Amino acid sequence: MPLLILILIALLISLPLQAQTRYALVIGNGLYEPSLPLSKEPNLPNPRSDAQAVAQQLRQFGFQVTDIYDQNRAQMDNNISRFLAQLSLGDVGLFYYAGHALEINNINWLIPVQTEITHLTLPDRTLSAQTILANMEAATLGDGNHANGLNLMLLDACRDNPFRSIRLRSGQSGGLGGMEPGTVGSLVSFAAVAGKPALDALGDGQHSPYTSALLKYMQQQSGLSIDNLFKKISLEVQNQSGQQPWLRSSISGGDFCLHPKGCASVHWQRLMHNKPTQAQLLAFLDDYPNSEQAQTAKVLLDALGQGSTPPPPVIAAPPEPIKPDYSAQLRTCAAHLAANRLTQGDSGNALDCYKNVLRQDAGNAQALQGLATIENAFVTLIENKIAAGDFSG
Repeated sequence: MPLLILILIALLISLPLQAQTRYALVIGNGLYEPSLPLSKEPNLPNPRSDAQAVAQQLRQFGFQVTDIYDQNRAQMDNNISRFLAQLSLGDVGLFYYAGHALEINNINWLIPVQTEITHLTLPDRTLSAQTILANMEAATLGDGNHANGLNLMLLDACRDNPFRSIRLRSGQSGGLGGMEPGTVGSLVSFAAVAGKPALDALGDGQHSPYTSALLKYMQQQSGLSIDNLFKKISLEVQNQSGQQPWLRSSISGGDFCLHPKGCASVHWQRLMHNKPTQAQLLAFLDDYPNSEQAQTAKVLLDALGQGSTPPPPVIAAPPEPIKPDYSAQLRTCAAHLAANRLTQGDSGNALDCYKNVLRQDAGNAQALQGLATIENAFVTLIENKIAAGDFSG
């Protein structure tokens, strides 16, 4: 009997949803071998400082960061494999790379240090960005039904083709090729649009134009939804350098933000459901000092400080979001339940199915009732064994 009770307790503890875990792999390759057959000075001064600053900022956002520098092919491959092994369904994965890269035959190749490449040796001595993203998506999104998994691929890497032995297409000046997310839940951002090289720095700057803008908006506007954040980053790069970044996103919804406390807009809507207190407004401004709602919060705070009734919010109420339809998923969950596939099954089980619905709709009544039914089934199982005198576990 003790074993059965422990199993039941473990099951019940596992029912609440787990928070998304954030993982990041940050790579800065700048010390390329001058002895290689390169068409120009191979070394890049800024990838290390770019990667160090990005890694530091991501740690402040709650990411578990692995940052590595000046990696050869084997080292990059090993660290990427370890990063992918960390990722699970529903997690957030972020891959940042600064260094040399080039596009050949519609594949973007990241170039390790200490490497000599030709068209023939390219696949064995470099790494495909498309393959890395596909593996990230497979780990965090599975079959695509796990809507809360998310992947970000950031490449500050199209810093021209340094290899004499690799000839580009006629008229092409270097850069990366266009790259689309493979499934719902991914964002791809390059320092420059397809086919255009990116600057390593402006003047004597310690960061590239792309990473400078990335750091600025990560620090000042991390409460923005991820899509809006990268739109602002792209505009900043274009305004400051004339370089136009590449941005593609398949993220549905706007409720993921880098800020560890979530999106400013979501917190603001919650505040506006009730009369906010002075302490709540001060906390909001402390968390989101540069948000779009900050000025309104200050107006409300001033009114409270003067002892008067605060005026209504000056922002328009957002439209009611269209609630997704989970009926198909719930029918699948019910089928597992009817077939007594409570926690195990080759084709899925009721517990995982209902938990997946709740990851997307935390208050779904049918999913909550399904979990309660599973709990009752285990309680009944224990009671029947006790009544039968079966204490074998």
